Amino acid sequence: MKRFNFILALASVAFASFVTSCSEETASAPEVSFSNGQNTAAAVNGSYEINGSVTSEVGLDKVVFLQVNGGDETTLATISTFDDDKNYVIKQVISDVVAETIIKVTATDKDGQITSKTFTITVGGSSTGDAIKSYSAVLLGAQDATTGSAYASVSNSVYTLALAKTNSASVDFVYFYGASNLATLAAPNDVTVGGTAGNLAICAEYATKNATKFSTSTVTASEFTAMTDDSVIATVSASDSKITQLATGSVVSFVTAAGKKGLIHIAEITTGATGSIKINVKVQE
Repeated sequence: MKRFNFILALASVAFASFVTSCSEETASAPEVSFSNGQNTAAAVNGSYEINGSVTSEVGLDKVVFLQVNGGDETTLATISTFDDDKNYVIKQVISDVVAETIIKVTATDKDGQITSKTFTITVGGSSTGDAIKSYSAVLLGAQDATTGSAYASVSNSVYTLALAKTNSASVDFVYFYGASNLATLAAPNDVTVGGTAGNLAICAEYATKNATKFSTSTVTASEFTAMTDDSVIATVSASDSKITQLATGSVVSFVTAAGKKGLIHIAEITTGATGSIKINVKVQE
């Protein structure tokens, strides 16, 4: 009987160990990826913005950007505060590129697991991209203004509410000024302008509601002004259906439903629902 009890005890311990090992399965290490799988690009005017994402199952502890020179590594930036520690969006500008530059992105999660991936920046000229369309001093009215609030970037057209309904397939975004959102650019498919309860009805009657995306950009106003091709524009990414609390002097990236990429420079804002926004636009042809 004692031998039987001993064997039973061993079996219980073995089973408990099995259950514990199954329940404590280690989460995957962080994943680092660059936009469109690209890991090499040419700098323009000595500068390049690396775009991509870092994801983690358990949450990120830090993301470090290092410049690799042979066997040496120099830390350029360390990110340890995240809006979403399971999904960090990479938008890191590398300046003063005068020779081939290797950047290592190292992600460490809260379990101490580390993943690294490199991006190589080559030396580019001052103009290596494709042609763009440039528009200056485009005036859009807010929701209660007489000036049109809908914009088509392909033709640089501004539509009033009535005209936008019949040209909805061309409209990339609309402008409104909200109580909490303040100065805002929104895609026609964004719920805020769709006419449901508590929302504006700017795009409620559109037959086509284009899914334009926006993001803030690290491009400066002077860099925007100097752009003559899409070298930088081609690298931008965007993920939000609207961008709120816009400020004069800031630059916003956008990607249209047709896949055209562009940048918007906020030149002037007149606050209020009867106010307006003046923008400068550069977009791929």
